[in-house]
Amino acid sequence: MDNVQWLALQRKLDPRTKDRAESTYEKNVNQRRMKVVQNALKSGYLKVLDAELILTSQERLGASDVEFKSLNQVLRISLPRWHIQSLDSAALSHCTHLTICNLGSCYVRDITAFRSSASLLKLDVSNNQIIDVPDASFWSSLASLRVLYLHGNAISDKECALRISGCSQLNVLTLYNTPFSLLAGYRHNVVNSILSLKALDRYVISDDEIVENLHLGGKFKSEGASFKLQLYQPPPHVSD
Repeated sequence: MDNVQWLALQRKLDPRTKDRAESTYEKNVNQRRMKVVQNALKSGYLKVLDAELILTSQERLGASDVEFKSLNQVLRISLPRWHIQSLDSAALSHCTHLTICNLGSCYVRDITAFRSSASLLKLDVSNNQIIDVPDASFWSSLASLRVLYLHGNAISDKECALRISGCSQLNVLTLYNTPFSLLAGYRHNVVNSILSLKALDRYVISDDEIVENLHLGGKFKSEGASFKLQLYQPPPHVSD
């Protein structure tokens, strides 16, 4: 029975039976999803960002002349399009000098493993499978973070900007191509929640986005050509 037939059947059921049917259907879907993920991890298609992968990845950054024996030597992680599905919190907690992390176009759903990354300046987790962003306490722990790429995820929570505002030094943020970015008043919400921001998505923030009832025209108009900026460069395709 396909999804359409299943939904048609649900409409014919009484409310209590329908609720049970929905619960059973969701449970079956989640079980199948978990099984697919487990098989993908076993086969090596999906990967865990653990200590071994972090250390071996340093050779890909042209650091082959340096022998990385400890995670606290790692300054940069760049593994875009590497099918990374989960992050090892213990491994990342030992990357005490990590300043740049690029995990764009992977399968990451949860970024709370970066909670101990106090030295992180730039984090790219764009085009992943993130649905919810962590709370403000998480972002306040990233005291050095200046650049955050979150575009291309499934983030829809209207409290998203308020949570990220815990990151007091954040200057650059991308959230385009997310359900959240389609909400009415999106830019106004973000700009007035994260006061440290200098640029959002593809534009530098203008004065009339900050000052209420200020309407500037010409080259000073918000989201005008003079404020356009290419904040993000897509990662190149790489082979495993």
